[in-house]
Amino acid sequence: MVGSDGPAAALSIVVLRQMGLNAWLSDVVPHLVYGLATVISYDALAGNRVRV
Repeated sequence: MVGSDGPAAALSIVVLRQMGLNAWLSDVVPHLVYGLATVISYDALAGNRVRV
């Protein structure tokens, strides 16, 4: 999230302190899903058992 929200905040495009709960959730949830998919894919390719 730092990679996507950081530059926007630095350029004053987004004011992170003014974001509501819905905005934070809509930003956090896709990052968590992407991270989970990355871990599952890596484990599958590395031959490890998938632990979900």
